[in-house]
Amino acid sequence: MKSILHSTDMVQSYNYQDINNFVLNLRSKKDEEISCGEWIEFKHSHQVKVAQAFSYLRVTNETKQLFWAYFNEGLTPSCAKTYHEMTLEQDNMGENKNLIETLSNPQINPTDRQIYNLHSKWREENFGGRDHLSMIAILKEKYNKYKDMGIKIEINEDPLIIIILTPIMIRSHEREFAQEMVFIDSSGSCDQMNSCTTFVFAAHKIGAIPLAVILHTEQTEANYTLAFSLLKRVLHSDDFGKKGFPSVIMTDDSEAERNALSAVFPNSTLLLCTFHVCQAIWRWLWNADHKIEKSDRPDIMRKFQLILYSKTEEEFEDEYSSFIKDNLIVKYAKLLKHVSDFYRRKTEWAHAFRFNLITRGHNTNNYCESSIRIFKDLVLQRCKAFNSCALIDFVCNVFENYHKRRIISFANYRKNKNDLIYSKLKFKAKNLLVDKLTESQYLVMSESDNKLLYTVDMNIGMCDCIAGQGGKFCKHMCAVEENFHLLTTNCSPLLSPNDRRDLAELAVGDNIDGMFFEDMMNTSITCEGNSKRTSSSISTTNFNVKKEAAIKALSQNFSNLVEMVKMDTTPGHGVDKFNN
Repeated sequence: MKSILHSTDMVQSYNYQDINNFVLNLRSKKDEEISCGEWIEFKHSHQVKVAQAFSYLRVTNETKQLFWAYFNEGLTPSCAKTYHEMTLEQDNMGENKNLIETLSNPQINPTDRQIYNLHSKWREENFGGRDHLSMIAILKEKYNKYKDMGIKIEINEDPLIIIILTPIMIRSHEREFAQEMVFIDSSGSCDQMNSCTTFVFAAHKIGAIPLAVILHTEQTEANYTLAFSLLKRVLHSDDFGKKGFPSVIMTDDSEAERNALSAVFPNSTLLLCTFHVCQAIWRWLWNADHKIEKSDRPDIMRKFQLILYSKTEEEFEDEYSSFIKDNLIVKYAKLLKHVSDFYRRKTEWAHAFRFNLITRGHNTNNYCESSIRIFKDLVLQRCKAFNSCALIDFVCNVFENYHKRRIISFANYRKNKNDLIYSKLKFKAKNLLVDKLTESQYLVMSESDNKLLYTVDMNIGMCDCIAGQGGKFCKHMCAVEENFHLLTTNCSPLLSPNDRRDLAELAVGDNIDGMFFEDMMNTSITCEGNSKRTSSSISTTNFNVKKEAAIKALSQNFSNLVEMVKMDTTPGHGVDKFNN
């Protein structure tokens, strides 16, 4: 390129004419026009039509917008790069020369560094930085967008607490199952700011249904209390199934969390997860500071489990008395003190004190544990979100869509888990004798003791056996259903057409035509109270009549065929061939 003389008395301005030349106009500092100019011609000192030179090109605006769209769809930089290159390869199918030049051109196919730079800018614009002020500013900008999507977002700025209620969560609070038992657990390491994420789930026939997600900064009692109070304020007084609070809350043994729940939901009964109780005892036994001999640990654990799984309060007290008097236990003073301290909380962890509560057989927090694993595996892909704003987007989009698809799959007869559960109980109940007392109450004879009768109330879905006292579907309820063609609406694992329609409405929120979910064989079970499966029994009767007629006709035809064969006297045919 030709050199340009530089003058301190001149101000240079450039007037581009074309790609190869531009005019240099000079103006003096005294604003006197100088009628002079110079044409400058660019000539590169290197090759420009080679791959190495292409690598220095900048990304065009069109390509930037394309990658912006990839990121908006949830693609990571690496996924966006792979997808973009596959698209370019498809567009240049059969033209290898063009493909090579296209993939080497950063204007069309950005380099890794350029893609990550684009993603960094996109992330900052959509989620802010890692400081609270920028995140709150972004959330306020997105508030109306979330509202239009039917999502409730409530923010407490100091300390930072965010309540998330997606459409499925809001609709779940209107259902009856939300008032019975909820599961609450917290997890960290979900975003790069190490925010604490607390999940609230309810139990349904198909598994866990989300009720709320809370993002907060600390796992202290004060922070939990503020978070749950904010959740209660966001929810209406008739939420949790029009009750305002859940009857039972299942958690692990987090003192801060449980104290906060007791303060915010004083009318709820708090239970401890059986798995976490056993885990805590086992870890205590293995703690070297407690000096429990290794050979004694399994025996001590088995003796404690006898207390834990006692079926009645009297049995619980007897097992506890035997435990503290056992020679194996007495020689460990620390163990005696630890168990005696734990005994004071017996109503929280012992099964004997749960039979008067509606638990539907749930004694662990596994619904929450498995749901958190799904959240980290399928939603976050075992990566951390950039910050709380990004985590909210994951909850409102990916997490919500996962549960929507899952619920719809049950409504559309795509899952047979419930049928398998029912078939196992049906096999156990096939020999049980059932007698009707009233329109809703039945007597079921014990299979092992003919003198023992169990009372089943189909209106409330309860049985006075050990399993059914907490509302769990037992074989005695199954025997009633099979003998009298009834369906307990709240605890039977079977999904009726009405159940499937309700699941579809829970997933998408619209009024769904229930006829779409009717049984294809016209054996639908109307689920209003204790409805009868009359169409099923009628269809079975008609089938048996047709079956007997078909067998009778087949037997007559076979007899006629035998007579015809016997009458055939042709050699090699007739009776000889029939006998062969």
